[in-house]
Amino acid sequence: MARIIRSHRKRVKDAKALIEADPLYRTMDIRFPNTEAFIEVLLLEDIMKMIEKQLKAEQNSRPTTKLGKQAREINIVKYKALHELFKNLIELSRSAIISQKFSLVYRSIPETQLMRAARSVRKLDRLKELALNVHSALAADSNLAVSTARDLDRQADAAESLRRNQELVDQARYGGPDQYSSDKLEEVLPEEEEERTTDNEINSRLITK
Repeated sequence: MARIIRSHRKRVKDAKALIEADPLYRTMDIRFPNTEAFIEVLLLEDIMKMIEKQLKAEQNSRPTTKLGKQAREINIVKYKALHELFKNLIELSRSAIISQKFSLVYRSIPETQLMRAARSVRKLDRLKELALNVHSALAADSNLAVSTARDLDRQADAAESLRRNQELVDQARYGGPDQYSSDKLEEVLPEEEEERTTDNEINSRLITK
């Protein structure tokens, strides 16, 4: 995932090219540290592309078990919520740049922390937390993106809770085609066979005595 994200040096180069190519930006006096605003927005764009790639991977997956299908749907909801949030961050940042509020943008976006969180899908919760903080800093008066993301997160959490409850029900019933895969059954059955053999050996010893 991290390969999608450009290095800071590459984003500096691309930001300069972007400023030089855009007629609007050429009319502004954009010097360091104001160029940092553009560099940080490019980072947000890279992370959104990363999220899009992961979302497509989940959408294209074809799980066959009930739990696999539930996990797929939960992940899709989470990635959609995160994608929506980063899309809003990018648009808010661009709007601030057009208004020449450069410092608002580069002070609101923690580049190093975002890059660390974006290196692994296991850090999605941390990435979401950072994104929500950036949103609050960029638009204290606009909570639409945050509300949307949190609503989707609540849906995902509810789906995850239902999945776990169903797991407990299935375990209590001990079996069913959706609960255990063939690999899992192979792990369980030999243990039971070993227990029965041990009991038979004990009974045999008692009889011989």
